[in-house]
Amino acid sequence: MRRKDFQPGRRPGGGKRYLLPGGLWILVVVLNILAWKNKAFCDFYVIHIYPLWVNTYSRAMGIFSFSVGEMMVIAGAVLTGPYCCLLYTALHGFLKSGRTRRSRLAEPGQIGSIKTGMG
Repeated sequence: MRRKDFQPGRRPGGGKRYLLPGGLWILVVVLNILAWKNKAFCDFYVIHIYPLWVNTYSRAMGIFSFSVGEMMVIAGAVLTGPYCCLLYTALHGFLKSGRTRRSRLAEPGQIGSIKTGMG
């Protein structure tokens, strides 16, 4: 049974799912432009906003008895290492072969995929 508001090719909710990330990107771009163009804004940020971020982050991370930043670096290496190895292996095998699948099939004068030189 079809809903009355169903439209093929559109997801329910429209583009609301991208509203928050898109808004944050726009905010970041505007703040960067302000920082490049306006020295007073930079001074205000350094005096009033930056200490708030630093103190909040320090208190949140201070509850751990280890360096959270180092653990994040290690987690990133552990999570991306196998992916990079797999990607390297796949690309290396593909580029080294330099042949299509059809040319790898056995031809007369071959045993399996090894050429005998007799044909």
